[in-house]
Amino acid sequence: MSLTVDVSKEFSFLKGKKLLLAVSGGMDSVVLTHIIAQWGDTKIGIAHVNFQLRGNDSDGDEAFVKDMAERYNIPFYVKRINTYAYVNKHQLSVQMAARKLRYDWFETLMKSHGYDYLLTAHHLDDSIETFIININRKTGLEGLTGIKAVNGAIIRPLLDFTRYDLETYARQHQLDWRKDVTNASIKYERNHIRHRLLPAWERINPDFRADLKQTMSYLKESQYLIEDYLTTIKPQFWSENDEVVIIDLEKLHALPHSDLLLYQCLKPYDFTDWTAVKSLIKAQTGKQVRSKDYILLKNRGTLELYSPVKHPTESKTVDKTFEVNHKRYTLEVHDDQSSVDFKQPHTEYFDYEVLKKPLYIRKWQTGDYFYPLGMTGKKKLSDFFNENKISLREKEKIWLLCDAFDQIVWIIGYRIDHRYRIKSTTKHFLKISQSI
Repeated sequence: MSLTVDVSKEFSFLKGKKLLLAVSGGMDSVVLTHIIAQWGDTKIGIAHVNFQLRGNDSDGDEAFVKDMAERYNIPFYVKRINTYAYVNKHQLSVQMAARKLRYDWFETLMKSHGYDYLLTAHHLDDSIETFIININRKTGLEGLTGIKAVNGAIIRPLLDFTRYDLETYARQHQLDWRKDVTNASIKYERNHIRHRLLPAWERINPDFRADLKQTMSYLKESQYLIEDYLTTIKPQFWSENDEVVIIDLEKLHALPHSDLLLYQCLKPYDFTDWTAVKSLIKAQTGKQVRSKDYILLKNRGTLELYSPVKHPTESKTVDKTFEVNHKRYTLEVHDDQSSVDFKQPHTEYFDYEVLKKPLYIRKWQTGDYFYPLGMTGKKKLSDFFNENKISLREKEKIWLLCDAFDQIVWIIGYRIDHRYRIKSTTKHFLKISQSI
């Protein structure tokens, strides 16, 4: 087995492309750089992140990688990050923070400098360690298929090779590399697996890496089979309508292994509390489970999956125009009531003198009330929503037009407040129309 020949053959599609190499200065990334640098017809750059976690050692890594890039005559990019400050601000582990920070920066570099692919130096031992970590995290089948060699624009050319293979190559070619002393500490889960579990496993079965590589390949093929089956069966119970996924529970439960089907379908949406999701199936209408970016809502015989509306601000003063939920509204002041047409769609009229300026828009809150047009008494917005059967998803989209004293003028798109209606005595009126 030849690292240079095998990588060149397996990843020949990379030749002639513009490649960004993620280089820490460790043995694996040094080997990757040495191999790719031999491709004369390929433009490459080196990206190094100094996480400033190890003081002078971190700066030494940066200087080493910079010197290596100069020797290869390769463009060098470096990013220095105060990782601990980021960890404290976002309440992440050091490992998770470092991963997010470096990949976010790599993506920015690729876009700004026109790189086609990002290459990382993950190898077979890394993939095996990830396999074991994911067993503990109960990730399901997908987490047991190992690290992907090709994941979009991220390429990992060394995944077929062990750490020993890379070290052998490095010594044969007299390559120098940096040693990270923290890699020897077993306080980190991955290091504990690397230094304690894998050596013990190797004593039991010297060929366990090759065997586990084959097992991960079988599991990956099983995952592909499940994905193909889902593609065929999913339309029977899963439909999309107006940015909402509708899951028909009756149709879902008519199929075998319905719980597994639901799990596989919802997995891309990062729901982690599977017990809560299963309980939702038998829950009352209106109950919901949230993931980081999605809501799963029980609505009678269905589950509704959608991403909640994200608003840039909670309130905003309006003048001549405003926009909510991707709809633009125009405000005009008139004094001739003969132009009023209450049948005109997407248009409302208000007594301009009664309005206390400035007007502003905000989201509705618990306890809000208004005087619905045609009524003299006030009504809580929550009661108005229930009477008009406005779903929880629609409630999240609702904005209010309010006056300077926070009195509700209009539930935008639904009903105006009776106090601000046009009367026969109205001299000036405000016309608000939605642009179509």
